[in-house]
Amino acid sequence: MRLPQILALVFALAFTAGGVPAARAATDAASEVDAPRVPAPIPLTSVEADAVDYAAREAKAPAAAQFRGGERVVLIGASTLSLILIVVILVILL
Repeated sequence: MRLPQILALVFALAFTAGGVPAARAATDAASEVDAPRVPAPIPLTSVEADAVDYAAREAKAPAAAQFRGGERVVLIGASTLSLILIVVILVILL
């Protein structure tokens, strides 16, 4: 197989498996009723409850005050992993 054929096959499989997100979003937006969107207000009791809960958890764990950030962590999502896999397969085939 030639490179253009391989790339066409990879793109065809990628778009049929996951669909085209932009096209799917356009159809979803077109099917919705044109209603004004008003964000829901955040209840103050919820925010205050979260603050109280956070303060209680912070008081229970005094060792958390000595936490030092800066650790290097690399998170690879499924999309990135599949892209890396496709590139490796293409390198092996060519």
